[in-house]
Amino acid sequence: MSVNYHTLSDFRGSAGPVLDELLSQSLTGLIASGSVDVRVLAVDGMKLQSLASGRSFRSAGRLAELHRASVETVRKLRAEVDEDPAASERRIKARRLAAAEDRARRLEKARGAQAKIEKRRDEAAAGQRRKEPRKDGGESRASTSDPDARIMKMGDGSFRAAYNVQVKTAVGGAHVVGVSVTDRGSDYGLLGEAVGEVERRYGVTPDKLLADGGYFSKTEIETLHGRGIELFCPLPRKGKIDPALPKRGDGPGTVAWRQRMAGERGQAIYRRRFATERPHAHMRNHGFRRLLVRGVDKVKAVVLWHVHAFNSLQTKRLGLA
Repeated sequence: MSVNYHTLSDFRGSAGPVLDELLSQSLTGLIASGSVDVRVLAVDGMKLQSLASGRSFRSAGRLAELHRASVETVRKLRAEVDEDPAASERRIKARRLAAAEDRARRLEKARGAQAKIEKRRDEAAAGQRRKEPRKDGGESRASTSDPDARIMKMGDGSFRAAYNVQVKTAVGGAHVVGVSVTDRGSDYGLLGEAVGEVERRYGVTPDKLLADGGYFSKTEIETLHGRGIELFCPLPRKGKIDPALPKRGDGPGTVAWRQRMAGERGQAIYRRRFATERPHAHMRNHGFRRLLVRGVDKVKAVVLWHVHAFNSLQTKRLGLA
């Protein structure tokens, strides 16, 4: 096998399952020996700009129209390839057919993504008991070039097509112990998935979770409290009301969380969340600011390459190698 650009590119994008398994294998021994402690886990999200442009996002009606046109193009090209006796012309048309089929597949996937976005919006509106129509007219859109990408609010306040990478970091040692890629623009409601990933990989349940205010969810706080997991995230401040005081509808877990974060101990533990900024800074400083691949699976593969590089340097830095 010759090594060229395409060989390396295909390997980089398709190595995700191997790299994911290697992450679990490489840290299992360190966790078992006590060199890496996942009992205190910091969770944070990192937005990565997608390769898709804003112009590639289309509404449901436009996606249906484009999909019908692409299916008709595939049908005509397939008929021409079957009927044309000239080999050279057949090869040219076969390449055109392959490109048309790829576009048809992406459009079909984009239609499914648009339906998923619309369903998620309806569920959010129902949960918030929203009666007024959305300010954006209620029209959800999906990308024709990267259907898995979503328009998200970035760190600089702008809105761009992106992915939300969830990084789970062991506070002691700052090793990355878990990675997932989601199409959700918000971190809300993702703490349960973080705990589940660590349990699946290492068979260990964290005692403490450290997260920023974007993860705040009373439902998850109560669930974590029922499992004996303490959450450390900032108290929301609204007006002059003391956020540490119990509120109407607070369960025992939420009351305990408010009291915990109002004390010096809770604040001291929460400050250790800074450990999760180290792998983020490492990736950013090594040029990982915009994705050059499409699709959740390939995005996760590229993220895992950076995670393994960071963990290797961290292991060496701490003298664990």
